[in-house]
Amino acid sequence: MTQVVENANFQGRKLFHFSPDIKGEPMLVGNRIIEFRPSAPLQSNTTYTAEFYLNGLVKTDEKFNIMPFQFSTIQQSFSVTLESLNNYEGGPFDQMQFSGYLLTADVPNLKETEQIVQASYEGKNVPLNWTHDSDRRKHFFVVDSLVRSPEKPGELILNGMEIL
Repeated sequence: MTQVVENANFQGRKLFHFSPDIKGEPMLVGNRIIEFRPSAPLQSNTTYTAEFYLNGLVKTDEKFNIMPFQFSTIQQSFSVTLESLNNYEGGPFDQMQFSGYLLTADVPNLKETEQIVQASYEGKNVPLNWTHDSDRRKHFFVVDSLVRSPEKPGELILNGMEIL
């Protein structure tokens, strides 16, 4: 029979060990769930070995003092979808915008994500305007203010791929 250790406050107690090491804190969620919250994002595509020190919370038979387990993080990857080249609604016909989106396998660092897609128009780097979906895995981009010349076709290049 197990008996709950007095004082449910476990701050400062060593309840988990991870290999590779993970810095963070255990948190009580509700009155029966203990969750470990890492202080930084975990490494992509990594298998972790963990030990949960049950004897830090409850008195139990010695053979149940440590609960070992493993878990893995997914490998980060992405795909880029090119959507459309459009005139501005109600605007001049020589002003256009190009749109697409980037889909990531896992939640990324947003600043790093915005560096994946680069654009140039007529040989000059042009900025992309980004909007990130609330799930932080779908990232929409727009290349604005592309001015079409009536004399010659324009050239929009995204990461070496010619679009126009």
